[in-house]
Amino acid sequence: MSNSRLQGVRIEYLDELQSNGLSFINRQTDTVDDDVDMNKILYPSDEIKGFVETIKVMLHSMDDGETTMSAYDTAWVALVQDGNGSGCPQFPSSLEWIVNNQLPDGSWGDGLIFLAHDRIINTLACVIALTFWNVHPSKCQKGVQFLKENISKLENDNEEHMLIGFEVAFPSLIDFAKKLNIEVGIDSPVLEEIYARRNAKLTKSVLYSLHIVFSSFET
Repeated sequence: MSNSRLQGVRIEYLDELQSNGLSFINRQTDTVDDDVDMNKILYPSDEIKGFVETIKVMLHSMDDGETTMSAYDTAWVALVQDGNGSGCPQFPSSLEWIVNNQLPDGSWGDGLIFLAHDRIINTLACVIALTFWNVHPSKCQKGVQFLKENISKLENDNEEHMLIGFEVAFPSLIDFAKKLNIEVGIDSPVLEEIYARRNAKLTKSVLYSLHIVFSSFET
């Protein structure tokens, strides 16, 4: 992907979080091999905001194989840029956690039980984080292969296992992945149903908001 196209990805998909006080990385152009020492990535200075310190505490509580934060959450934390503008991740330990916690089948998520919704959304988020930083290409490829082979399983997964907000978060991740040229079986029929649910939920939210507004005028 060219730098100009990648810049478009950053602007289109990260502005919303930036507006909440987060700044995001400038993706490096050099690919980092899988034997990279993640500990060599520079850590941020002490002059960081309170919310950064909070995330640090959560990250320090994570040992290998211990999921006190979900892989999905960790992947988003991994996108945060060093507040000093060095071009390094604010939380290199989050990238290190992603690298160290990929499951043997190439996925991320609960390793004790296979739940399609859990594995799919966590895996896509982690692949996006690694691809965005242009690191660990073989792990990314293994994750993408898992997604292609298993995304159809969403259709038969018990809806009770669907994570709250999945139908909204997952399509957004798919759109993000497209901009990064990540191919994850986006032609799967099950995605049409997920997008339909997302649109219905968003429409319902808009109608509810309009109802609240008009009701306030009547009182």
